[in-house]
Amino acid sequence: MMLADLQEPPFRWVLLLLCVAAWILYQAVRAFYWHPLARFPGPRVAALTRLYKAYVECVAQGSFVHVLEKYHERFGDIVRVGPNELHFSNPATYLEIYNPANRWDKEESLYHSFGEDRSSFGFLTYREAKERKDVLNRMLSRKAILGSQGIIQEKLLKAQIKDMTDDPSKLEKLPHSRTVYHELLRPEAYKSGQVPCPGSLYEEAQALMFGGADTTGTTLMHGTFYILKLPHVYQRLKEELHSAWPNFNTLPDLTDLEKLPYLTAVLKESLRISPGVASALPRVVPPSGTKLSGHFIPGGTVVGMSSHFVHRNEAVFDKPNEFIPERWLGEEGKQLDKWLFSFSYGPRSCVGQNLAWAELYFCFAHLYRKFDVTIDPSSPSELKWRDRFLPEYLGPHLKAKITPVIA
Repeated sequence: MMLADLQEPPFRWVLLLLCVAAWILYQAVRAFYWHPLARFPGPRVAALTRLYKAYVECVAQGSFVHVLEKYHERFGDIVRVGPNELHFSNPATYLEIYNPANRWDKEESLYHSFGEDRSSFGFLTYREAKERKDVLNRMLSRKAILGSQGIIQEKLLKAQIKDMTDDPSKLEKLPHSRTVYHELLRPEAYKSGQVPCPGSLYEEAQALMFGGADTTGTTLMHGTFYILKLPHVYQRLKEELHSAWPNFNTLPDLTDLEKLPYLTAVLKESLRISPGVASALPRVVPPSGTKLSGHFIPGGTVVGMSSHFVHRNEAVFDKPNEFIPERWLGEEGKQLDKWLFSFSYGPRSCVGQNLAWAELYFCFAHLYRKFDVTIDPSSPSELKWRDRFLPEYLGPHLKAKITPVIA
């Protein structure tokens, strides 16, 4: 055979294909046997490519958190879900990953996929996020929320004129000039003395809108679905609210609502059973490595855990798929508080959680005190959803008949 014959196009294509096959074989052997995470079980294809999750969600139209449920049943507490990524299911590991003492970076591919890279949500490092959150916390702290509850109720319930007429003292609590964005535009609010660029402020606005648009509403929907399905829960909640708020001449104070044990139990159970942010929130293990769930995890590994695996864990919550507000009552109920992670946990937890709690207290209190609510027969028999970071709901809408209460 002449040398010229070896250089013909068909031979070059065969050589190229052989090289590609050899590269794939090398990557497979490395992923399965030589990689630092090779000892952790999981689907083989996930060890080869990060595109596996994209396939599950975009091609197969599946729900990754529900796929993970099956994998954890099969493989145990730790599942390798990517070439360099692990997911955990042991509730105690959630406390280890998102521990307040940790300053672990967020993982880029998820957090930079929202177009909010320069926001408190999208900053990858703790240092960057802390400076921004320190500014936001001045407007979203518990103290700030208590001072703004008049406007919170007005915005939530579209009743400003009546509320101000019934209780003029609420006017004194409205923040007439300072808003979150006024604070963000104040140079003195920053250690550097410099206001972030317009693009960063825009992304912060996006992040705040994104964070507050769905999760509170999702909790209200899930809670309402189960409250209306369970007459004893509905009746007990109505009775407690009527006793605490006998007439509509004044608006309830947030601190008074927080003292209502059954309302608080209903809110906690609604948060627990609602998917909230369904996906895991990935973190990058520092270079020195760490120990999680009894195993050494090498530095640079991406680790995460969905709160779904805590909230639906039978070892923590008895009958986890049932709506049981009573589980949160009494001393035993107080022991469960440390397992409620609807707003995540640790130094990167939700900056707006004080506002979210206030919204939930006011929404549930006003809805079930001011109205009689019954579920419409066309509503679904169960709430089906799939993981799209936030839940995407499948099937018919939840519909209810609402009748105003006289007093």
